[in-house]
Amino acid sequence: MRRFLILMLASVVCLLTSTAWGQQAAKPLPAFDAASVKPFVVPANGWAWGLPKMDPQHLQMPGAPLRYIILTAYGLDDFQLTGLPDWAAHEFFAINASTDAPASPDEMLLMLRQLLAERFQLRIEESEKDQPVWAIVAAPGGPKMKLRTADEECPHSISGEDMKAAGAPKNSSSSFNGCTMADLVKAFNRPGNAQQLGRPVIDKSGLPGRYHMLVWTEYEIDETYTGPGRKMSYMEPFREAVEKELGLKLVEDTKKLQFINVASVARPGPD
Repeated sequence: MRRFLILMLASVVCLLTSTAWGQQAAKPLPAFDAASVKPFVVPANGWAWGLPKMDPQHLQMPGAPLRYIILTAYGLDDFQLTGLPDWAAHEFFAINASTDAPASPDEMLLMLRQLLAERFQLRIEESEKDQPVWAIVAAPGGPKMKLRTADEECPHSISGEDMKAAGAPKNSSSSFNGCTMADLVKAFNRPGNAQQLGRPVIDKSGLPGRYHMLVWTEYEIDETYTGPGRKMSYMEPFREAVEKELGLKLVEDTKKLQFINVASVARPGPD
């Protein structure tokens, strides 16, 4: 009997040891071999930030708020990130980082997570929960988008020629240009659009390809207005414009989504 108890205790010890080891043995994130993080002063004439510039050994973010950098590193939309202080949405930082060995874009983003942990002391809490969402599906009549050929690049801006070629009327303002449904989901989940919709947007269109996706919203100029500039008396909501121009619509749905809450973060010190 005593030998049996000893064996049981030994088994429990082994189980606890292996559990603790499993917790400690989580694979560490890869790190850049060299990195610079500096405050960035937004030019007086404005500044537009975007995805990081990457090649196999370099990652560069010329200037972006910390909130956007975190969203990029973790592949999240704005609504999935909570707990950041106000300064993280308004103070900009420039990042230049490199690695001695070539890395894939996904590996670069893991390195960016490690950089955030090291330089900004970022500590996060991850969770998942069921969330009411809007799902993008085809509108009655089907999508109106034209497929892009393999050699056509995705646009980074919207020109007057793009608008004209797409058949946009003169009294319209461009609001979105992209290639994939993921681009469109990002546009819907921008803070302004997300606030109007009241819930996040996901893709259930079943459209995996690359398309010509240009969205504009129409307005009317108030001819009775005599003040400075122009007064627009009507402007389409983005949701209505997407349905009209792309042949897609939003329907109510639910989905389990990932959320990140920031437990702690700090401004970076000097390099």
